[in-house]
Amino acid sequence: MTAEKIIQRLIDSRYEAYFIGGYVRDKILGIKSLDKDVVTSATPDEILSLFKDQKIDLVGKSFGVVLVNGTEVATYRRDRYFGLSDKNVEVTFAPSLKEDTERRDFTINTIALDIGGNIIDIHNGIRDLDLRVIKFVGNPLDRIREDPCRIIRACRFIAKIDGIFDGKTFDALKNTAHYINLIPNERIQKEIMKAMKVKAASKFFISLYQIGALEYILPSLQSTMGFTQKNIFHKERLFTHSILTGDKISCKYPLVKLAGYLHDVGKVHTRKYDKKKKTHTYINHDKISTDMVEEELIGLKFSNSDIEFIKNLISIHMYPPPKTGKQLRRLKKRLEELKLTYRNYLRLLIADSHSRYSKIVPTKLNISKIKDLLRLDKELVARNEPFNRKHLAIDGGDLIQILKIKQGKEVGKILDYLLDQVLDNPKLNTRRGLLILATNFITGGVYV
Repeated sequence: MTAEKIIQRLIDSRYEAYFIGGYVRDKILGIKSLDKDVVTSATPDEILSLFKDQKIDLVGKSFGVVLVNGTEVATYRRDRYFGLSDKNVEVTFAPSLKEDTERRDFTINTIALDIGGNIIDIHNGIRDLDLRVIKFVGNPLDRIREDPCRIIRACRFIAKIDGIFDGKTFDALKNTAHYINLIPNERIQKEIMKAMKVKAASKFFISLYQIGALEYILPSLQSTMGFTQKNIFHKERLFTHSILTGDKISCKYPLVKLAGYLHDVGKVHTRKYDKKKKTHTYINHDKISTDMVEEELIGLKFSNSDIEFIKNLISIHMYPPPKTGKQLRRLKKRLEELKLTYRNYLRLLIADSHSRYSKIVPTKLNISKIKDLLRLDKELVARNEPFNRKHLAIDGGDLIQILKIKQGKEVGKILDYLLDQVLDNPKLNTRRGLLILATNFITGGVYV
């Protein structure tokens, strides 16, 4: 049963029912949205009775929310808070749509839509959408105290609609930025990842900085603000370079995008002046960046796999782009060890190179160079060239059976040696050739 049919059944049963929230907001903005939330005058028990022939999920019944075939159907409600948390709330049902909208966060999220396509706009949300204004419903301080995570949500919506803050909203956010410390880290992590689905997510970080909240979330990125790079490759400030890099990465790849915003934070701690080169250098900044980002993402409760992906991508962002097949094979070996793909390496590499201002040194990877990088990989795949142990024409079992090598670390050392030879010359990757190489390696006494 579709959301439209759910609303129609509610109406046919003499209840009020509307679409509300993100679906309506995005529809007005011309953005496709799959999540359709329904609000109704029917109580949860009445919803259950009315849709007993459908798949029902009672996960939010205590808050007046029932899932009907995956569609969130919420009863009009009032929320009474008794602490600085979305958990400290007493829910009672409300008699009207107006009272329900008064508990919501921003005016742009209070717009309702009936089944006939008519807009119900009690809090002038359409006007604020037209003006691209983020404005709290009612008293901004009350809305923030009810749920401090609204501080981060406000900044995310600034990025989403390319907006500005209402004056009173901005003042309230600035005065309560320290409430960030009250938000569970898991919720902060989710808001960050939602922000990565916006093309210019830089506005999310800039807004957090403007209200004084960024230092509580990603202090490493905050530290780049105002940092001058003083380098022949970078005339722009570090924060500018960082946000430009992230913005140039598609929101189809949110983890790559986040890595783009954070890839150079270690420069703040590694700047040294090189008298011979007459410029500042940032030796090992990739390693320092990796360590800083890992610590922060652990604190924000990112998953181990997401942390590993982001830190590994940052760790290799200084690896020079390959110019030859040999260089590409060695790069792909390293990428596989880091569980990264060549395409994701390129996404960060290209974004990084296109986010620099330098009149002295040409740094951008132009279209021709990018095509060369893709062509190299296409040729490697077409020729089935090896870049890991699995691609070798022999395996550990062959070494044990044919060359009578004892099972253990020695087998791995020999395979690594063979792979190293094959990376330089793929033509060596034949069964006979590798057995000869392995024999020479053993008799030469290179391994112990």
